[in-house]
Amino acid sequence: MAPDHARYYPFYAKCVELDVPIQMQVGQSMVYTEERPLRSVGRPITLDPVACDFPELKLVGIHVGIPWADEMIMTAYKHKNVFIGSDAHGPKYWPKSFVRYINTYGQDKVLFGTDYPALGFQRTRREIEALALRPEPTRKFMRDNALKLYRIDA
Repeated sequence: MAPDHARYYPFYAKCVELDVPIQMQVGQSMVYTEERPLRSVGRPITLDPVACDFPELKLVGIHVGIPWADEMIMTAYKHKNVFIGSDAHGPKYWPKSFVRYINTYGQDKVLFGTDYPALGFQRTRREIEALALRPEPTRKFMRDNALKLYRIDA
């Protein structure tokens, strides 16, 4: 089901009540049954009504939203409660718009991830270093944003 499906709304309400962020898969689904691929239901724009209906809910769209990364960026930009998780795709394959978002106006809205074991930590870290991000956005992306979002004491 897409993130804006009504069946999820009681879970969203409970997450708001408990002040717990929720991570949702967005982007193209690469899951297959034995017979055929499964339908993709994770267009990033489907987070828009959820963010509107639950402005206190912290939503993390994981997997960058690829192949709709620009849609994910604009959804996060529009809503103060929507963030982007960077897992599932190697940094060397991230769209240039996403790298620019991390390094500039989106630096407070992005979270590091690997999707381990699919992407190992060392490989992911090396590929991020090769992007030559500025130091402050790198620190926020790799650490500070997650500490703040999940209310973790440093």
